[in-house]
Amino acid sequence: METKMTEPLDRRAADPIFAAIARHRAADAALGAASMRADDIAAKEEGREVTDADRAAHEAALAEDDAALEALLATDPTTLGGLRALVAHFVKTEGDLASDDPSYRCLETLLRSPLLATGVA
Repeated sequence: METKMTEPLDRRAADPIFAAIARHRAADAALGAASMRADDIAAKEEGREVTDADRAAHEAALAEDDAALEALLATDPTTLGGLRALVAHFVKTEGDLASDDPSYRCLETLLRSPLLATGVA
């Protein structure tokens, strides 16, 4: 479920959650790419070997993803749009893994709420 951040730019700049979400998105994407490079099965199918550099890059990407997630969880949204963006981010990033989890379903419910519909505080 993709969502657009509809918060005006001046409010985005004032709400630290947008930067934390952006950092986590970038870290998550980098981890996905590094994971594919470090995957022995994918490497074999691609006719290559996983190198020590691939493994090191994967470990570094995993550490950055963990750090970005911790920073995200430590950042409080300061606008309604930031809150909506945070909920939407978790629905998008965790959806494939947790769609049957009651906590995830709660996030989906929050995202559908008219209170979060506009994303503007």
